[in-house]
Amino acid sequence: MKYAVTGANGMIGKFLVEKLAKDGHEIVAICRSSIPQEYMAFENVRCERGDVTDIDFLRRVFFGVDGVFHVAAFAKPWVKDKSIYYHINETGTENVCKASLDNGVKRVVYTSSAGTHGAQQGDQLISEEIWPNRYDTDYELSKFNGRKPPCHSPNKTWKWWW
Repeated sequence: MKYAVTGANGMIGKFLVEKLAKDGHEIVAICRSSIPQEYMAFENVRCERGDVTDIDFLRRVFFGVDGVFHVAAFAKPWVKDKSIYYHINETGTENVCKASLDNGVKRVVYTSSAGTHGAQQGDQLISEEIWPNRYDTDYELSKFNGRKPPCHSPNKTWKWWW
């Protein structure tokens, strides 16, 4: 199988790319910044430098892939310009979904965050059935909003788990 992995230079992305490559899959590793040197050891990993906010780039690199693992996110605890959370975590996710649909990608795995459930409220346990009515950080809110494009995808073969 051929997979694209967004956020391939991040902590989760690196582990995922290496696991998929060791399992013999062909990988398009999408890195916004530096390309991890570990990837040079794999003939079945092709690195592409780009960004999830660039839909034309995504349409090009998703061509011919069977599946996309979307693990890219902006998760820094503080930033001066808070709009970056929304640009990457919301618009970036929407672009991944659109580019995947445009290329007939069969499967998309979207990695969200436990932060979408917000902080525990009193004695009530956090549940996948309960969504908070407010968020404490722009990261949490942007990741919650970022789940909307995948949930409302017209591709009914895509499966979503939270």
